[in-house]
Amino acid sequence: MIVNETRIRSLKRNVRDYESLTRTIASRKNRLQANGLDPALDNILGREDKAPGLLTIKGRLERNIKVDIADWPIWLEWGRAVPGLGTIGAGNLILGYYYKFDPVCQDCGGELRLLKDIEDDEKKTYLCAECGKKSEGILKHNISIRDYPKISGWWTMCGRGDPKYKKRKKGCSEDEARMAGAPRLKVIGYHIGESFIKKTNKYYDFYLEVKARYQRNNPDWKKGKCSNFAKNNMIKLFLSHWWMIAREIEELPVTEPYSSTILGHTGVIKPFYWNGN
Repeated sequence: MIVNETRIRSLKRNVRDYESLTRTIASRKNRLQANGLDPALDNILGREDKAPGLLTIKGRLERNIKVDIADWPIWLEWGRAVPGLGTIGAGNLILGYYYKFDPVCQDCGGELRLLKDIEDDEKKTYLCAECGKKSEGILKHNISIRDYPKISGWWTMCGRGDPKYKKRKKGCSEDEARMAGAPRLKVIGYHIGESFIKKTNKYYDFYLEVKARYQRNNPDWKKGKCSNFAKNNMIKLFLSHWWMIAREIEELPVTEPYSSTILGHTGVIKPFYWNGN
Protein backbone atom coordinates (compact mmCIF):
# COMPACT_ATOMS: atom_id res chain seq x y z
CA MET A 1 0.00 0.00 0.00
CA ILE A 2 1.71 3.18 -1.22
CA VAL A 3 0.21 6.44 -0.01
CA ASN A 4 1.70 9.92 0.04
CA GLU A 5 4.26 10.05 2.88
CA THR A 6 2.97 13.43 4.00
CA ARG A 7 -0.49 11.93 4.53
CA ILE A 8 0.95 8.98 6.47
CA ARG A 9 2.83 11.26 8.81
CA SER A 10 -0.21 13.50 9.20
CA LEU A 11 -2.37 10.51 10.13
CA LYS A 12 0.17 9.28 12.69
CA ARG A 13 0.54 12.75 14.20
CA ASN A 14 -3.20 13.35 14.49
CA VAL A 15 -3.89 9.88 15.93
CA ARG A 16 -1.17 10.24 18.56
CA ASP A 17 -2.29 13.77 19.46
CA TYR A 18 -5.90 12.56 19.75
CA GLU A 19 -4.88 9.77 22.14
CA SER A 20 -2.74 12.09 24.26
CA LEU A 21 -5.51 14.66 24.47
CA THR A 22 -8.06 12.00 25.38
CA ARG A 23 -5.90 10.94 28.32
CA THR A 24 -5.49 14.57 29.41
CA ILE A 25 -9.26 15.16 29.28
CA ALA A 26 -9.97 12.00 31.27
CA SER A 27 -7.42 12.99 33.93
CA ARG A 28 -8.87 16.48 34.29
CA LYS A 29 -12.42 15.15 34.59
CA ASN A 30 -11.31 12.76 37.34
CA ARG A 31 -9.56 15.55 39.25
CA LEU A 32 -12.57 17.84 38.97
CA GLN A 33 -14.98 15.16 40.17
CA ALA A 34 -12.64 14.24 43.04
CA ASN A 35 -12.93 17.85 44.23
CA GLY A 36 -16.72 17.89 43.89
CA LEU A 37 -16.76 20.02 40.73
CA ASP A 38 -18.87 19.53 37.61
CA PRO A 39 -16.72 18.89 34.48
CA ALA A 40 -19.53 20.29 32.31
CA LEU A 41 -18.89 23.73 33.82
CA ASP A 42 -15.11 23.67 33.42
CA ASN A 43 -13.78 26.41 31.13
CA ILE A 44 -10.65 24.37 30.28
CA LEU A 45 -12.57 21.38 28.96
CA GLY A 46 -15.11 23.67 27.30
CA ARG A 47 -17.91 22.73 24.91
CA GLU A 48 -18.08 23.22 21.16
CA ASP A 49 -21.36 25.13 21.47
CA LYS A 50 -19.89 27.42 24.15
CA ALA A 51 -16.39 28.60 24.95
CA PRO A 52 -13.80 26.50 23.07
CA GLY A 53 -11.60 24.19 25.13
CA LEU A 54 -9.92 20.79 25.07
CA LEU A 55 -13.08 19.06 23.81
CA THR A 56 -13.18 21.46 20.87
CA ILE A 57 -9.60 20.56 19.94
CA LYS A 58 -10.42 16.87 20.29
CA GLY A 59 -13.30 17.28 17.83
CA ARG A 60 -11.01 19.04 15.37
CA LEU A 61 -8.45 16.22 15.59
CA GLU A 62 -11.14 13.62 14.94
CA ARG A 63 -12.25 15.51 11.83
CA ASN A 64 -8.62 15.73 10.68
CA ILE A 65 -8.24 11.96 11.08
CA LYS A 66 -11.41 11.44 9.04
CA VAL A 67 -9.84 13.46 6.23
CA ASP A 68 -6.54 11.58 6.54
CA ILE A 69 -7.93 8.04 6.29
CA ALA A 70 -9.93 8.92 3.16
CA ASP A 71 -6.74 8.14 1.18
CA TRP A 72 -6.90 4.42 2.04
CA PRO A 73 -9.20 2.15 -0.04
CA ILE A 74 -9.82 -0.23 2.88
CA TRP A 75 -11.69 2.59 4.63
CA LEU A 76 -13.51 3.93 1.59
CA GLU A 77 -14.49 0.53 0.20
CA TRP A 78 -15.24 -1.29 3.45
CA GLY A 79 -14.33 0.25 6.82
CA ARG A 80 -16.79 3.13 6.81
CA ALA A 81 -19.63 0.67 6.08
CA VAL A 82 -18.93 -1.32 9.28
CA PRO A 83 -21.15 -0.03 12.12
CA GLY A 84 -19.05 0.75 15.17
CA LEU A 85 -15.68 1.07 13.40
CA GLY A 86 -14.88 4.71 14.02
CA THR A 87 -12.23 6.88 12.43
CA ILE A 88 -9.87 6.58 15.42
CA GLY A 89 -9.88 2.78 15.40
CA ALA A 90 -9.51 2.69 11.62
CA GLY A 91 -6.64 5.17 11.71
CA ASN A 92 -4.73 3.08 14.25
CA LEU A 93 -5.31 -0.14 12.31
CA ILE A 94 -4.14 1.48 9.06
CA LEU A 95 -0.91 2.62 10.70
CA GLY A 96 -0.32 -0.76 12.36
CA TYR A 97 -1.20 -2.88 9.35
CA TYR A 98 0.52 -1.06 6.52
CA TYR A 99 3.52 0.73 8.01
CA LYS A 100 6.55 0.32 10.22
CA PHE A 101 8.20 3.40 11.69
CA ASP A 102 11.92 2.81 12.20
CA PRO A 103 13.70 5.41 14.40
CA VAL A 104 16.81 6.93 12.85
CA CYS A 105 19.47 9.29 14.14
CA GLN A 106 18.58 12.94 13.54
CA ASP A 107 22.27 13.80 12.99
CA CYS A 108 23.54 11.12 10.60
CA GLY A 109 20.40 9.15 9.68
CA GLY A 110 21.88 5.93 11.05
CA GLU A 111 19.88 3.05 12.53
CA LEU A 112 18.88 3.45 16.16
CA ARG A 113 18.96 0.50 18.52
CA LEU A 114 17.05 0.37 21.80
CA LEU A 115 19.51 0.85 24.64
CA LYS A 116 17.37 1.09 27.76
CA ASP A 117 13.71 0.18 27.97
CA ILE A 118 11.75 2.19 30.51
CA GLU A 119 8.07 1.61 31.29
CA ASP A 120 7.07 4.87 29.62
CA ASP A 121 7.26 4.31 25.84
CA GLU A 122 8.15 7.96 25.26
CA LYS A 123 11.29 7.72 27.45
CA LYS A 124 13.08 4.84 25.73
CA THR A 125 16.75 5.53 25.06
CA TYR A 126 18.28 4.63 21.69
CA LEU A 127 21.89 4.42 20.52
CA CYS A 128 22.92 5.23 16.94
CA ALA A 129 24.83 2.36 15.29
CA GLU A 130 26.72 4.83 13.09
CA CYS A 131 27.79 7.84 15.20
CA GLY A 132 27.15 6.44 18.69
CA LYS A 133 24.91 9.32 19.77
CA LYS A 134 22.08 8.61 22.23
CA SER A 135 18.54 9.68 21.38
CA GLU A 136 15.31 9.73 23.38
CA GLY A 137 11.97 11.51 23.44
CA ILE A 138 10.72 12.71 20.05
CA LEU A 139 12.49 10.78 17.30
CA LYS A 140 12.82 10.94 13.54
CA HIS A 141 11.44 7.88 11.72
CA ASN A 142 11.80 6.25 8.35
CA ILE A 143 8.63 4.66 6.99
CA SER A 144 8.72 1.12 5.62
CA ILE A 145 5.93 -1.14 4.37
CA ARG A 146 4.70 -4.03 6.49
CA ASP A 147 3.47 -7.31 5.06
CA TYR A 148 1.51 -10.10 6.73
CA PRO A 149 1.49 -13.13 4.38
CA LYS A 150 -0.42 -15.10 7.03
CA ILE A 151 -3.28 -14.06 9.26
CA SER A 152 -1.41 -15.36 12.33
CA GLY A 153 1.18 -12.57 11.96
CA TRP A 154 -1.52 -9.89 11.96
CA TRP A 155 -3.26 -11.47 14.95
CA THR A 156 0.02 -11.57 16.88
CA MET A 157 0.70 -7.91 16.03
CA CYS A 158 -2.69 -7.06 17.54
CA GLY A 159 -2.11 -9.14 20.68
CA ARG A 160 -4.53 -11.86 19.60
CA GLY A 161 -2.05 -14.66 18.82
CA ASP A 162 -2.31 -18.23 20.06
CA PRO A 163 -0.92 -18.36 23.63
CA LYS A 164 0.42 -21.89 23.04
CA TYR A 165 3.10 -20.45 20.78
CA LYS A 166 4.04 -17.54 23.01
CA LYS A 167 6.59 -17.65 25.80
CA ARG A 168 4.80 -16.74 29.01
CA LYS A 169 6.22 -15.05 32.05
CA LYS A 170 6.10 -16.95 35.31
CA GLY A 171 2.63 -16.67 36.81
CA CYS A 172 1.10 -15.39 33.55
CA SER A 173 -2.25 -17.03 32.82
CA GLU A 174 -3.31 -18.30 29.39
CA ASP A 175 -5.79 -15.43 29.07
CA GLU A 176 -3.03 -12.89 29.77
CA ALA A 177 -0.70 -14.54 27.26
CA ARG A 178 -3.38 -14.38 24.58
CA MET A 179 -3.60 -10.64 25.07
CA ALA A 180 0.17 -10.13 24.80
CA GLY A 181 1.36 -8.26 21.69
CA ALA A 182 1.54 -4.69 20.51
CA PRO A 183 -0.03 -2.76 23.44
CA ARG A 184 -1.51 -0.02 21.25
CA LEU A 185 -3.29 -2.37 18.83
CA LYS A 186 -4.37 -4.63 21.68
CA VAL A 187 -6.16 -1.71 23.32
CA ILE A 188 -7.58 -0.50 20.00
CA GLY A 189 -8.99 -3.99 19.36
CA TYR A 190 -10.63 -3.94 22.79
CA HIS A 191 -12.29 -0.57 22.12
CA ILE A 192 -13.48 -1.68 18.68
CA GLY A 193 -15.02 -4.79 20.27
CA GLU A 194 -16.83 -2.66 22.85
CA SER A 195 -18.11 -0.38 20.09
CA PHE A 196 -19.42 -3.35 18.09
CA ILE A 197 -21.40 -4.54 21.09
CA LYS A 198 -22.96 -1.10 21.54
CA LYS A 199 -23.79 -0.76 17.83
CA THR A 200 -25.36 -4.23 17.59
CA ASN A 201 -23.97 -5.16 14.17
CA LYS A 202 -23.18 -8.52 12.51
CA TYR A 203 -20.05 -8.92 14.59
CA TYR A 204 -22.16 -8.53 17.70
CA ASP A 205 -24.49 -11.27 16.42
CA PHE A 206 -21.42 -13.50 16.04
CA TYR A 207 -20.38 -12.61 19.59
CA LEU A 208 -23.77 -13.67 20.98
CA GLU A 209 -23.61 -16.95 19.08
CA VAL A 210 -20.12 -17.80 20.35
CA LYS A 211 -20.94 -16.70 23.89
CA ALA A 212 -23.97 -19.00 23.97
CA ARG A 213 -21.81 -21.88 22.73
CA TYR A 214 -19.21 -21.29 25.44
CA GLN A 215 -21.94 -21.21 28.10
CA ARG A 216 -23.48 -24.39 26.73
CA ASN A 217 -20.21 -26.33 26.46
CA ASN A 218 -18.63 -25.01 29.68
CA PRO A 219 -21.32 -24.90 32.39
CA ASP A 220 -18.65 -24.37 35.10
CA TRP A 221 -17.43 -21.13 33.52
CA LYS A 222 -18.58 -17.80 34.88
CA LYS A 223 -20.56 -15.49 32.61
CA GLY A 224 -17.69 -13.00 32.49
CA LYS A 225 -15.25 -15.61 31.23
CA CYS A 226 -17.63 -16.75 28.50
CA SER A 227 -18.17 -13.14 27.49
CA ASN A 228 -14.43 -12.36 27.37
CA PHE A 229 -13.61 -15.42 25.27
CA ALA A 230 -16.48 -14.67 22.89
CA LYS A 231 -15.39 -11.03 22.61
CA ASN A 232 -11.85 -12.12 21.78
CA ASN A 233 -13.22 -14.38 19.03
CA MET A 234 -15.28 -11.51 17.66
CA ILE A 235 -12.28 -9.18 17.53
CA LYS A 236 -10.14 -11.88 15.87
CA LEU A 237 -12.87 -12.40 13.27
CA PHE A 238 -12.97 -8.69 12.49
CA LEU A 239 -9.16 -8.53 12.25
CA SER A 240 -9.15 -11.52 9.91
CA HIS A 241 -11.70 -9.75 7.71
CA TRP A 242 -9.51 -6.63 7.70
CA TRP A 243 -6.54 -8.78 6.60
CA MET A 244 -8.51 -10.58 3.89
CA ILE A 245 -9.95 -7.39 2.40
CA ALA A 246 -6.65 -5.50 2.57
CA ARG A 247 -4.93 -8.26 0.61
CA GLU A 248 -7.79 -8.57 -1.85
CA ILE A 249 -7.68 -4.83 -2.55
CA GLU A 250 -3.95 -5.10 -3.28
CA GLU A 251 -4.46 -8.32 -5.28
CA LEU A 252 -2.27 -10.35 -2.93
CA PRO A 253 -2.85 -14.06 -2.19
CA VAL A 254 -5.09 -14.89 0.76
CA THR A 255 -3.95 -18.09 2.46
CA GLU A 256 -6.31 -20.38 4.32
CA PRO A 257 -6.09 -20.09 8.13
CA TYR A 258 -4.39 -22.71 10.30
CA SER A 259 -7.76 -23.99 11.49
CA SER A 260 -8.66 -24.95 7.91
CA THR A 261 -5.37 -26.21 6.49
CA ILE A 262 -4.12 -28.13 9.57
CA LEU A 263 -7.10 -28.76 11.83
CA GLY A 264 -9.54 -29.42 9.00
CA HIS A 265 -12.19 -26.95 10.15
CA THR A 266 -14.70 -25.83 7.54
CA GLY A 267 -17.02 -22.87 7.18
CA VAL A 268 -14.67 -19.88 6.97
CA ILE A 269 -16.78 -16.77 7.62
CA LYS A 270 -16.54 -14.26 4.78
CA PRO A 271 -16.13 -10.57 5.62
CA PHE A 272 -19.30 -8.82 6.72
CA TYR A 273 -20.38 -5.66 4.85
CA TRP A 274 -18.13 -6.56 1.90
CA ASN A 275 -19.44 -7.34 -1.58
CA GLY A 276 -22.98 -7.60 -0.31
CA ASN A 277 -22.22 -9.95 2.56
